Amino acid sequence: MINASYNNKEYMQIGCQQTKQIGFALTFCLYASVASAVDKTEGTLFDMPLESLLQLKVSVASPFQERVANTAASVYVLTPDDWQRRSTHRLEHALEQVPALVSYPSLGTAYMTAIRGYSTELSVRGIANLLDGVPLNNFSYAASVYDLPYVPLELLQRVEVIRGPGSTLYGSDAFHGVLSLSTQGVLSDEQRVQISASSNQRYNVSAKNSLASERLSLQMGAAYTDWQGHAVDYQYTDINSQHVKTSERQHILSDKTGYLHLILGDKTEELGAWGVSVYSNDYQAQDFAGGGTQFYPPVTRILQLTNLNLAGSEDVSSQESRFSLWKLTHERLLTADIELSLKAYEWQSQQTWVFDFSQYPQESTLLNGQMVPCRQQAMAGASPLFCPHYLEQGTADTRQGLELLIKSDKGYSGQWAIGLGRDDEQVEKATVRRIGVNQQLYVDAHAPFEGKGRTIDHLFFHVRHPLWRDDLQMIYGLRWDDYSDIGSATSPRLGFVWQFSDAWTHKLLYSHAFRAPSAAERFGSGAGSQQFPNPNIKPETIDTFEWISQYQAEQQQLELTAFYNHWQDSIVLTPITQVLNQYINTGENKAYGLELVHKWDARPWQIQSSAAYVMSKNDTTGQRYTTFPRYSASLAVGYQWPQYWSTWLHQRILLHQTTTDVLATQTLKEADDYYRTDLTIQYQRDKQRYFLDVRNLWHQGLTVPSLYNAENGIPEEGRVWRIGLDWQW
Repeated sequence: MINASYNNKEYMQIGCQQTKQIGFALTFCLYASVASAVDKTEGTLFDMPLESLLQLKVSVASPFQERVANTAASVYVLTPDDWQRRSTHRLEHALEQVPALVSYPSLGTAYMTAIRGYSTELSVRGIANLLDGVPLNNFSYAASVYDLPYVPLELLQRVEVIRGPGSTLYGSDAFHGVLSLSTQGVLSDEQRVQISASSNQRYNVSAKNSLASERLSLQMGAAYTDWQGHAVDYQYTDINSQHVKTSERQHILSDKTGYLHLILGDKTEELGAWGVSVYSNDYQAQDFAGGGTQFYPPVTRILQLTNLNLAGSEDVSSQESRFSLWKLTHERLLTADIELSLKAYEWQSQQTWVFDFSQYPQESTLLNGQMVPCRQQAMAGASPLFCPHYLEQGTADTRQGLELLIKSDKGYSGQWAIGLGRDDEQVEKATVRRIGVNQQLYVDAHAPFEGKGRTIDHLFFHVRHPLWRDDLQMIYGLRWDDYSDIGSATSPRLGFVWQFSDAWTHKLLYSHAFRAPSAAERFGSGAGSQQFPNPNIKPETIDTFEWISQYQAEQQQLELTAFYNHWQDSIVLTPITQVLNQYINTGENKAYGLELVHKWDARPWQIQSSAAYVMSKNDTTGQRYTTFPRYSASLAVGYQWPQYWSTWLHQRILLHQTTTDVLATQTLKEADDYYRTDLTIQYQRDKQRYFLDVRNLWHQGLTVPSLYNAENGIPEEGRVWRIGLDWQW
């Protein structure tokens, strides 16, 4: 069992609204001055010429590698250069560059990601998470962030994001989007070591090695991350005194991650190319945000409660998880135009949460005024609340898959691809234990979805067909999934890509996606939990329309996207009795908005920005998904100094959101506007890089919404300094 201790101390409000906007004003002024002083000299002092950005090859939106400008999807690509410039040490922070994407703290140190609105505690689901092409979403919760809550950025070579459905390629997981992570890089002989330390007692060391010959390549890497604890205060209203009090979370973490890729041969050879990959992760975290008030609304139907902060000064969670993966690949040219590829994989995971409920009341008052004792087991005349205790909840999942793909991109009619495969998902173990503060056992149960499994057979095709030379192309595809437990579903897509001129490209896209319910949503969490099963729950579906306009000049890149989607039969956790919640289908939702990406190379200056306006709401209830900001932006200004120095100033902006979501029983509270300024200074010569990062430069008291409805949201850390070095040879 993971234990934690806390020391209350006086809460200090840091900063004010005017101070929060200083960084934004400074960054905006730099942005405007650079935009008005474009230098048209030849060459570049940055790592990649701006004119080549839209020429980047991506594979997340198609069975082929395609240029970003040609993809029939809203795609954003991140490389190590992108997160090294942005005071970033977590994947979730790097994703802030992607428009209309917001990450929120979840359980343990996990983050949930919402794309284009719809932010709730179910935002952990509906996004396909891939690691080197292997799907990571499990059957227990239809998510991967619980099994693999921390992925070291230092080991990643590339991150590709689809904003919008990707079910035609990835099935049920890709309902709202796709997040594809890659640890495989360019085949070359290279060694690399990175070391960093921060002012909040966080340390990281990583090493990567790549060896390549004509017929053999080997890539391997390992990272160790150690967070020794740094108190972050949070406020809550005490359920007894009704006074606002302060407690703290320590944020302690240890993570060990490693991978290896071995490739033998070449696909042009008779035996083709064979590849083997392994990935392993061991993770422990303690004293992060807990369950908030998310699961307590039903008890208000039987108890007199002035508020739902039952965890009080101990609203924390801890987690342990282990994850291991292997993958086998084979590629071979059948003819000069047709290629065959085969992929087989298996992964295993286990994770355990511990929630601290040691502050639960010893007795409670019913609505009729009667006092009742806390519950120790199933007993008449007791409160629905258990006596002070710790809740342990854990799962162990496995997933195996096999996929065969035949494709050609050299035919007269354009590209085509046909794929088929099978996935097998299994919940090996699912437990719920409630242990009293004196180690007495209140509940020791197995969740109803333990031992449940699901087999998915799929067949898909993808075609890119030129309609008018190469200037106007039609992209269409269809995927059919047959589930062993819920029947079958189809996911079509249709798109048109118009190369209007050398500078302008326009895209009109449609896609349909579905998400099958997870094991927990169908079968409930069993005795000792607060979640009731729903065997009749239906898959949810979404239809999305997009218009994308891209402009590319020698020194400027612009992308404007308008989107609209209609989400039906959405799955939401809803109170149904005095003590139980249940996942149910809740009718219709819609979202619409605008996304902007702008990059400008004004050497020795460079500016990068993204912004979004998003409105998402439940049409059935009329409620807006208020934790997702209506307006969001990321602005960055960089300057390349003489003699190897560079500086980047970044501004993150989130406007018009609430501290808790629409499921909260308390009155929604408008969150303060979020302005965070970061600074990065780098010295790079040859293959040695030294860096200084400052996150939250102005030391603001910043808070992000809690999708588990913790009162007043989740406070972030103040100013954090990080120094490090990066050696290559």
